[in-house]
Amino acid sequence: MAVTSRSGATTPFSGVVFGCGHNNSGTFNANEMGLIGFGRGAISFVSQIGPSVGGRKFSLCLMPYNTDPRISSSLSIGMSGPPAKGNAVLDTGTPPTLLPKELYGRLAAEVRRHIPSKPVDDDTLCYKDNLGDLVMTLHFEGGVDLRLSTVQTFNKMSDGSFCFTAMGVDDKDALIGNSMMANFLVGYDIDNMTVSFKPTDCTKIG
Repeated sequence: MAVTSRSGATTPFSGVVFGCGHNNSGTFNANEMGLIGFGRGAISFVSQIGPSVGGRKFSLCLMPYNTDPRISSSLSIGMSGPPAKGNAVLDTGTPPTLLPKELYGRLAAEVRRHIPSKPVDDDTLCYKDNLGDLVMTLHFEGGVDLRLSTVQTFNKMSDGSFCFTAMGVDDKDALIGNSMMANFLVGYDIDNMTVSFKPTDCTKIG
């Protein structure tokens, strides 16, 4: 098997096992080619090529939700003070961030407090006005803070409004969706069980 980068460089790998599905279900469309495994299991893609690339490491860079379509492409969080206790999953396949309702309620109250304009609807955090330089910080265990701008916390919708990228759910665990990872080069080191974030203009990587 060989992997070709956008610059045209080709890197071959030998002995890689992969399969093709003939009877698939789900939300795939004509522009999606399938799924690739980057987990810790022995047959995941990153585990199979790890010995050839210096370890089970990979990175990804997701473009913002409203990027020009012609361009191809367990943690704790809290508001302020001590971080909220509980697990969170980084999910690159789910756009919104999903938070337990109690935590989301506190976060939503802070968002409303810091945005002077009224939301489009009282039950939503969608606004017609440009939100400017609003910043939200995720506090990770170990003392690392990740500053998020409106690029990560609000999506520009087709009607021109800006909607918050998090929502409350009936679950005790949190899920950080891919909208909040936009314009970060996110590095995963499976061998050392670490994740890193580097602010990056992902539209210019290639």
